[in-house]
Amino acid sequence: MRFSIIVPVYNVEDYLDTCLKSILAQSFTDYEVIVVNDGSTDSSKKICEYYTHKYSHIKLIDKTNGGLSDARNYGIDNAQGEYLIFLDSDDFWNYDLALEEINKIINQNKELDLIIFGHTQFDDGEVNIKETVFPTLQIKSGEFEADLDYLIEKKIYKAAAWDKVVKKSILVNNQIYFPINKIHEDAVFLSSLVLRLDNIYFSDKKIYNYRYNMNGSLLSASSKNVQKNINSYKFIINYFYNEIRNNNFYSISYVISLQTYLAYLKDKKGIFAMIKAYYEFFDYHKYVNKKLLLNRGNLLFYKFGVFFLIFLSIFRK
Repeated sequence: MRFSIIVPVYNVEDYLDTCLKSILAQSFTDYEVIVVNDGSTDSSKKICEYYTHKYSHIKLIDKTNGGLSDARNYGIDNAQGEYLIFLDSDDFWNYDLALEEINKIINQNKELDLIIFGHTQFDDGEVNIKETVFPTLQIKSGEFEADLDYLIEKKIYKAAAWDKVVKKSILVNNQIYFPINKIHEDAVFLSSLVLRLDNIYFSDKKIYNYRYNMNGSLLSASSKNVQKNINSYKFIINYFYNEIRNNNFYSISYVISLQTYLAYLKDKKGIFAMIKAYYEFFDYHKYVNKKLLLNRGNLLFYKFGVFFLIFLSIFRK
Protein backbone atom coordinates (compact mmCIF):
# COMPACT_ATOMS: atom_id res chain seq x y z
CA MET A 1 0.00 0.00 0.00
CA ARG A 2 1.33 3.42 -0.94
CA PHE A 3 -0.25 5.81 1.59
CA SER A 4 -1.68 5.76 5.11
CA ILE A 5 -3.63 8.92 5.90
CA ILE A 6 -3.81 9.49 9.65
CA VAL A 7 -6.75 11.59 10.87
CA PRO A 8 -6.88 12.34 14.64
CA VAL A 9 -10.41 13.23 15.76
CA TYR A 10 -11.64 15.13 18.80
CA ASN A 11 -15.00 16.96 18.95
CA VAL A 12 -15.07 18.08 15.32
CA GLU A 13 -18.61 17.09 14.35
CA ASP A 14 -19.02 20.28 12.31
CA TYR A 15 -15.90 19.66 10.21
CA LEU A 16 -15.23 15.93 10.05
CA ASP A 17 -17.53 15.20 7.12
CA THR A 18 -15.76 17.78 4.94
CA CYS A 19 -12.38 16.37 5.94
CA LEU A 20 -13.20 12.76 5.06
CA LYS A 21 -15.00 13.67 1.84
CA SER A 22 -11.88 15.49 0.64
CA ILE A 23 -9.99 12.19 0.99
CA LEU A 24 -12.68 10.09 -0.67
CA ALA A 25 -12.72 12.49 -3.62
CA GLN A 26 -9.17 11.46 -4.54
CA SER A 27 -8.68 9.83 -7.94
CA PHE A 28 -5.77 7.74 -6.59
CA THR A 29 -7.00 4.70 -4.66
CA ASP A 30 -3.98 2.84 -3.21
CA TYR A 31 -4.38 4.20 0.30
CA GLU A 32 -5.97 3.61 3.69
CA VAL A 33 -7.45 6.11 6.12
CA ILE A 34 -6.81 5.61 9.83
CA VAL A 35 -9.30 7.65 11.83
CA VAL A 36 -8.32 7.88 15.50
CA ASN A 37 -11.20 8.99 17.70
CA ASP A 38 -9.52 10.49 20.76
CA GLY A 39 -12.41 10.25 23.22
CA SER A 40 -14.76 12.68 21.49
CA THR A 41 -17.83 13.71 23.50
CA ASP A 42 -19.88 14.99 20.55
CA SER A 43 -21.14 13.04 17.52
CA SER A 44 -17.66 12.69 15.96
CA LYS A 45 -17.47 8.98 16.80
CA LYS A 46 -20.81 8.28 15.09
CA ILE A 47 -19.60 10.09 11.99
CA CYS A 48 -16.42 7.97 12.03
CA GLU A 49 -18.47 4.78 12.38
CA TYR A 50 -20.68 5.75 9.44
CA TYR A 51 -17.66 6.13 7.17
CA THR A 52 -15.87 3.00 8.38
CA HIS A 53 -18.99 0.89 7.78
CA LYS A 54 -19.46 2.34 4.31
CA TYR A 55 -15.83 2.31 3.12
CA SER A 56 -13.59 -0.68 3.78
CA HIS A 57 -10.37 1.31 3.40
CA ILE A 58 -11.30 3.61 6.30
CA LYS A 59 -10.33 2.13 9.69
CA LEU A 60 -11.43 3.42 13.08
CA ILE A 61 -9.35 3.37 16.25
CA ASP A 62 -11.44 4.38 19.26
CA LYS A 63 -9.44 5.35 22.35
CA THR A 64 -9.66 7.38 25.53
CA ASN A 65 -8.58 10.98 25.30
CA GLY A 66 -4.82 11.39 25.17
CA GLY A 67 -4.33 14.46 22.99
CA LEU A 68 -3.28 15.13 19.42
CA SER A 69 0.17 13.56 19.70
CA ASP A 70 -1.14 10.37 21.25
CA ALA A 71 -3.76 10.03 18.51
CA ARG A 72 -1.16 10.52 15.78
CA ASN A 73 1.15 7.98 17.41
CA TYR A 74 -1.65 5.40 17.42
CA GLY A 75 -2.01 6.05 13.72
CA ILE A 76 1.71 5.59 13.09
CA ASP A 77 1.74 2.26 14.92
CA ASN A 78 -1.24 0.93 12.97
CA ALA A 79 -0.36 2.26 9.52
CA GLN A 80 0.33 -0.17 6.66
CA GLY A 81 1.32 2.36 4.01
CA GLU A 82 4.79 3.03 2.68
CA TYR A 83 4.26 6.77 3.23
CA LEU A 84 2.33 8.54 5.99
CA ILE A 85 0.24 11.68 5.63
CA PHE A 86 -1.25 13.55 8.60
CA LEU A 87 -4.58 15.31 8.03
CA ASP A 88 -6.16 17.11 10.98
CA SER A 89 -9.90 16.50 11.19
CA ASP A 90 -10.91 20.17 11.15
CA ASP A 91 -8.97 20.70 7.91
CA PHE A 92 -9.31 19.28 4.40
CA TRP A 93 -7.59 18.86 1.05
CA ASN A 94 -8.67 21.21 -1.71
CA TYR A 95 -7.44 19.12 -4.62
CA ASP A 96 -8.86 15.76 -5.78
CA LEU A 97 -5.61 14.94 -7.59
CA ALA A 98 -3.50 15.41 -4.45
CA LEU A 99 -2.57 11.75 -3.94
CA GLU A 100 -2.17 11.27 -7.69
CA GLU A 101 0.34 14.12 -7.80
CA ILE A 102 2.22 12.93 -4.72
CA ASN A 103 2.44 9.40 -6.09
CA LYS A 104 3.73 10.78 -9.39
CA ILE A 105 6.44 12.71 -7.53
CA ILE A 106 7.50 9.54 -5.69
CA ASN A 107 7.64 7.51 -8.92
CA GLN A 108 9.70 10.14 -10.72
CA ASN A 109 12.10 10.80 -7.83
CA LYS A 110 13.27 7.54 -6.32
CA GLU A 111 13.94 7.01 -2.62
CA LEU A 112 12.16 10.14 -1.38
CA ASP A 113 12.14 10.49 2.39
CA LEU A 114 9.92 13.54 2.69
CA ILE A 115 7.62 15.57 0.45
CA ILE A 116 6.46 19.04 1.47
CA PHE A 117 3.51 20.75 -0.24
CA GLY A 118 1.79 24.13 -0.04
CA HIS A 119 -1.30 25.12 1.91
CA THR A 120 -3.98 27.75 2.38
CA GLN A 121 -4.77 29.12 5.83
CA PHE A 122 -8.35 30.27 6.44
CA ASP A 123 -10.70 31.06 9.32
CA ASP A 124 -14.04 29.54 10.30
CA GLY A 125 -15.82 31.92 7.96
CA GLU A 126 -13.92 30.33 5.07
CA VAL A 127 -11.99 33.59 4.56
CA ASN A 128 -8.55 33.08 3.05
CA ILE A 129 -5.89 34.42 5.44
CA LYS A 130 -2.60 33.28 3.97
CA GLU A 131 -1.20 31.04 1.26
CA THR A 132 2.12 29.18 1.35
CA VAL A 133 3.53 27.78 -1.89
CA PHE A 134 7.01 26.34 -2.41
CA PRO A 135 8.96 26.37 -5.66
CA THR A 136 9.49 22.85 -6.97
CA LEU A 137 12.86 21.63 -5.74
CA GLN A 138 14.48 18.35 -4.81
CA ILE A 139 17.26 18.09 -2.23
CA LYS A 140 19.15 14.81 -2.35
CA SER A 141 22.73 15.44 -1.33
CA GLY A 142 22.52 12.76 1.34
CA GLU A 143 24.31 15.16 3.65
CA PHE A 144 22.02 17.19 5.85
CA GLU A 145 24.55 19.87 6.70
CA ALA A 146 25.01 20.68 3.00
CA ASP A 147 21.31 21.50 2.74
CA LEU A 148 20.98 23.37 6.02
CA ASP A 149 20.80 26.92 4.69
CA TYR A 150 17.93 26.09 2.37
CA LEU A 151 16.06 24.16 5.03
CA ILE A 152 16.38 27.09 7.42
CA GLU A 153 15.15 29.49 4.76
CA LYS A 154 12.08 27.29 4.15
CA LYS A 155 11.49 26.93 7.91
CA ILE A 156 11.26 23.15 7.74
CA TYR A 157 12.41 22.92 11.35
CA LYS A 158 9.27 24.60 12.73
CA ALA A 159 6.62 23.84 10.13
CA ALA A 160 3.63 21.60 10.82
CA ALA A 161 3.36 17.85 10.30
CA TRP A 162 0.24 18.19 8.15
CA ASP A 163 1.96 19.69 5.09
CA LYS A 164 4.29 16.72 4.69
CA VAL A 165 4.42 13.16 3.37
CA VAL A 166 6.98 11.07 5.25
CA LYS A 167 8.35 7.60 4.61
CA LYS A 168 7.12 5.38 7.43
CA SER A 169 10.33 3.34 7.69
CA ILE A 170 12.27 6.42 8.81
CA LEU A 171 9.91 6.94 11.75
CA VAL A 172 9.88 3.25 12.68
CA ASN A 173 13.63 2.66 12.33
CA ASN A 174 14.48 5.73 14.40
CA GLN A 175 11.56 5.44 16.86
CA ILE A 176 10.36 8.96 16.07
CA TYR A 177 7.01 9.82 17.66
CA PHE A 178 5.14 12.94 18.73
CA PRO A 179 5.71 13.90 22.41
CA ILE A 180 2.60 13.26 24.50
CA ASN A 181 0.63 16.09 26.14
CA LYS A 182 2.94 18.85 24.93
CA ILE A 183 2.12 21.93 22.90
CA HIS A 184 4.25 22.58 19.80
CA GLU A 185 4.66 18.82 19.45
CA ASP A 186 5.46 19.24 15.76
CA ALA A 187 8.66 21.14 16.59
CA VAL A 188 10.12 18.18 18.47
CA PHE A 189 8.84 15.63 15.95
CA LEU A 190 10.20 17.46 12.90
CA SER A 191 13.52 18.40 14.49
CA SER A 192 14.09 14.70 15.23
CA LEU A 193 12.95 13.70 11.76
CA VAL A 194 14.86 16.19 9.63
CA LEU A 195 18.27 14.98 10.78
CA ARG A 196 17.50 11.52 9.37
CA LEU A 197 16.53 12.68 5.88
CA ASP A 198 18.59 12.26 2.74
CA ASN A 199 16.10 13.08 0.01
CA ILE A 200 13.55 15.89 0.35
CA TYR A 201 11.15 17.19 -2.28
CA PHE A 202 9.35 20.55 -2.17
CA SER A 203 6.22 20.53 -4.34
CA ASP A 204 4.62 23.65 -5.80
CA LYS A 205 1.17 22.07 -5.36
CA LYS A 206 -1.11 23.86 -2.90
CA ILE A 207 -3.01 20.92 -1.43
CA TYR A 208 -3.91 21.54 2.20
CA ASN A 209 -6.57 23.85 3.70
CA TYR A 210 -5.66 24.72 7.28
CA ARG A 211 -8.41 26.07 9.56
CA TYR A 212 -7.01 28.77 11.84
CA ASN A 213 -8.16 29.30 15.43
CA MET A 214 -10.99 26.79 15.41
CA ASN A 215 -12.63 26.44 18.85
CA GLY A 216 -12.92 22.97 20.39
CA SER A 217 -10.39 21.17 18.20
CA LEU A 218 -7.59 18.88 19.30
CA LEU A 219 -5.10 21.66 18.62
CA SER A 220 -6.76 24.23 20.85
CA ALA A 221 -7.73 22.02 23.80
CA SER A 222 -4.57 22.64 25.89
CA SER A 223 -4.88 26.46 25.70
CA LYS A 224 -7.27 26.39 28.69
CA ASN A 225 -4.49 25.41 31.06
CA VAL A 226 -1.70 27.98 31.32
CA GLN A 227 0.45 25.91 33.67
CA LYS A 228 0.24 22.91 31.37
CA ASN A 229 1.44 25.10 28.52
CA ILE A 230 4.31 26.42 30.62
CA ASN A 231 5.36 22.87 31.49
CA SER A 232 5.19 21.96 27.81
CA TYR A 233 7.43 24.87 26.84
CA LYS A 234 9.97 23.85 29.49
CA PHE A 235 9.93 20.27 28.23
CA ILE A 236 10.61 21.39 24.65
CA ILE A 237 13.37 23.82 25.64
CA ASN A 238 15.09 21.15 27.72
CA TYR A 239 14.69 18.65 24.89
CA PHE A 240 16.47 20.96 22.45
CA TYR A 241 19.11 21.79 25.05
CA ASN A 242 19.95 18.10 25.47
CA GLU A 243 20.08 17.61 21.70
CA ILE A 244 22.03 20.76 20.87
CA ARG A 245 25.18 19.37 22.47
CA ASN A 246 25.23 16.55 19.91
CA ASN A 247 24.12 18.52 16.86
CA ASN A 248 24.14 22.31 16.72
CA PHE A 249 21.33 22.32 14.18
CA TYR A 250 19.08 22.38 17.23
CA SER A 251 20.34 25.92 17.90
CA ILE A 252 17.54 27.16 15.68
CA SER A 253 14.77 25.23 17.39
CA TYR A 254 16.12 26.07 20.84
CA VAL A 255 16.22 29.83 20.24
CA ILE A 256 12.78 29.89 18.61
CA SER A 257 11.24 27.80 21.41
CA LEU A 258 12.77 29.93 24.17
CA GLN A 259 11.70 33.14 22.48
CA THR A 260 8.13 31.86 22.04
CA TYR A 261 7.99 30.67 25.65
CA LEU A 262 9.15 34.02 27.03
CA ALA A 263 6.64 35.92 24.93
CA TYR A 264 3.92 33.58 26.22
CA LEU A 265 5.05 34.12 29.83
CA LYS A 266 5.01 37.89 29.42
CA ASP A 267 1.45 37.70 28.12
CA LYS A 268 0.17 35.34 30.83
CA LYS A 269 2.34 36.07 33.88
CA GLY A 270 3.91 39.47 33.28
CA ILE A 271 7.31 40.91 32.48
CA PHE A 272 9.04 39.85 35.73
CA ALA A 273 8.08 36.21 35.20
CA MET A 274 9.53 36.46 31.71
CA ILE A 275 12.83 37.92 32.94
CA LYS A 276 13.13 35.30 35.69
CA ALA A 277 12.53 32.47 33.21
CA TYR A 278 15.09 33.88 30.79
CA TYR A 279 17.86 33.73 33.36
CA GLU A 280 16.85 30.20 34.35
CA PHE A 281 17.86 29.12 30.85
CA PHE A 282 20.68 31.62 30.35
CA ASP A 283 23.44 29.03 30.81
CA TYR A 284 22.05 27.07 27.85
CA HIS A 285 23.18 29.80 25.44
CA LYS A 286 26.77 28.60 25.41
CA TYR A 287 25.85 25.68 23.15
CA VAL A 288 24.09 27.82 20.52
CA ASN A 289 25.78 28.17 17.14
CA LYS A 290 24.84 31.72 16.21
CA LYS A 291 25.99 31.18 12.60
CA LEU A 292 22.82 29.15 12.10
CA LEU A 293 20.56 31.98 13.28
CA LEU A 294 19.98 33.48 9.86
CA ASN A 295 16.69 35.11 10.87
CA ARG A 296 17.45 38.64 12.12
CA GLY A 297 14.89 38.47 14.93
CA ASN A 298 16.32 35.20 16.26
CA LEU A 299 19.86 36.59 16.15
CA LEU A 300 18.87 39.78 17.98
CA PHE A 301 17.09 37.74 20.63
CA TYR A 302 20.19 35.58 21.07
CA LYS A 303 22.37 38.67 21.51
CA PHE A 304 20.08 40.83 23.66
CA GLY A 305 17.68 38.32 25.26
CA VAL A 306 14.60 39.64 27.08
CA PHE A 307 15.63 43.22 26.39
CA PHE A 308 14.99 42.61 22.70
CA LEU A 309 11.53 41.19 23.51
CA ILE A 310 10.72 44.16 25.77
CA PHE A 311 11.80 46.59 23.06
CA LEU A 312 9.75 44.68 20.51
CA SER A 313 6.60 44.80 22.66
CA ILE A 314 6.98 48.57 23.16
CA PHE A 315 7.74 49.19 19.49
CA ARG A 316 4.64 47.29 18.35
CA LYS A 317 2.22 49.21 20.59
